Amino acid sequence: MGKYIIRRILGTVPLLLLITFVSFVIMQSVPGGPLSVYRNNPRVTAKDLERIEKQLGLDKPLPVQYAIWLRNLLRGDWGESFAASRPVLPLVQERLLNTFYLMGASFLVALLIAFPVGILSATRQYSFFDHLATMFSFVGLSVPIFWLGLVALIVFSLKLGWFPAGGMRTIGSTFSVTDRLRYLILPMSVMALHSAGQYSRYLRSSMLEAIHQDYVTTARAKGLSDRQVIYSHALRNAVIPLITIVALDLPQLFSGALLAETVFSWPGMGRLFWRSAMRFDYPVLMALITITAFLVIFFNLLVDVVYAYVDPRIRFQNS
Repeated sequence: MGKYIIRRILGTVPLLLLITFVSFVIMQSVPGGPLSVYRNNPRVTAKDLERIEKQLGLDKPLPVQYAIWLRNLLRGDWGESFAASRPVLPLVQERLLNTFYLMGASFLVALLIAFPVGILSATRQYSFFDHLATMFSFVGLSVPIFWLGLVALIVFSLKLGWFPAGGMRTIGSTFSVTDRLRYLILPMSVMALHSAGQYSRYLRSSMLEAIHQDYVTTARAKGLSDRQVIYSHALRNAVIPLITIVALDLPQLFSGALLAETVFSWPGMGRLFWRSAMRFDYPVLMALITITAFLVIFFNLLVDVVYAYVDPRIRFQNS
């Protein structure tokens, strides 16, 4: 198992380099290039553009530019934001905690909803609860997040006045858990509803398949209670497909959710990416793309490790 993990880690290095190189080339190939933000400024002359181009190393060939960017990245120098005139790393760190705060709460609530809903729907197939849970799942999956977010703002903020319309805290106030929760509840609920609908549906399908397997029938024949059969035998195998889905969503813990953060004016990574794209802020965009690519690769590797823990057959095949 250890050799398998080492091979996977070594295989991710060239993949990550390829992703960052392709992203770097695309960024440089966009019409106007990284200097677009300066060319649109009437106060910047042609001589200024030439000086900035040399200062940023944009006069060098693309492979050389990428090598310089990669070397600086490995040293901890992520460049400087064109729009904010600040180092990229502190700019990202400021938003990272906000995104983790929102996305972490959303994932936790989604899982707390999805597990009981998915298990009860499978064990009570075609019951009233199963039909109700199916409707809940379809609503969560089909309704766009931005539309649901706008409806939540109109109803609960503008009409009822229960929650703030945007942001993550009251400006000028001291830290208060109650104040933070008031700003968190709406965006968290919207995102949790969408994720819980997806997760519960996958878990229900997996549970229905698992409870009809021979090992479950054998467990029942041994006299085990329904609770032991469901939670000790069926659920352990049924949760494997859900692990994949959750792991693919986990990078959002750090990369943020663009639509939700935009609708609720949440100062997170997703909103930072959108604003940087609108401002042609290429150093910030490259940093965010690199972080997201690394997290996707890392969590895919983590899924394989969790698989081996959950399913002994995978450990045997890879040992």
